[in-house]
Amino acid sequence: MLSVWERGTLRKRSIMPGTSKTCNKCGKSGHFGIVCKTKQGGQQNQRRDDKYGHKSAKSIVNYVESNDDDEYAFIVKNQSDKNDEIKINAGGVNMKCVIDSGASVNTISSALWKKLKIQKILCKSEKSEKKLYAYGSETPLEVLGKFTCEIYLNVKGQSESVEAEFYVIKGSRVSLLGKGTAIQLGVLKL
Repeated sequence: MLSVWERGTLRKRSIMPGTSKTCNKCGKSGHFGIVCKTKQGGQQNQRRDDKYGHKSAKSIVNYVESNDDDEYAFIVKNQSDKNDEIKINAGGVNMKCVIDSGASVNTISSALWKKLKIQKILCKSEKSEKKLYAYGSETPLEVLGKFTCEIYLNVKGQSESVEAEFYVIKGSRVSLLGKGTAIQLGVLKL
């Protein structure tokens, strides 16, 4: 039997199941959340880590793959993050993208592609046979084509541009700026 000090008394217990567990309420180890004595106060709206140490936020994950040269695009984005997009000028038209250091391709949605065409984007567009997959899916996304254009940052004094290739994916998705393009623009340093 184990001796346990509990609120000024010494008790004998044969089993203490919470001693190796982490509390879901306060985050300390040694007890379960249901018996936690910690007052919550103003912390009720904070996200807690789950049992694997991950934040309990709703996330979006995209995965893009090619059987040519194995191109990938990954993004894990919390729904609540509003300031994770950068503004770029693509072919003379302003747009927003998310920098994705795990992506080897740039992607945009067909909805944005339609808007860019209406705004007379200067680019070279063509069909693409590349197979792109959403994370965990065995069904490929519908790739409508790809285009190449000059892009630069929408920052005062920014003059350096790079040539970038974007894949157009059917539907409404977050536009991704891949690792290579982000490094060329100077917005990602590794």
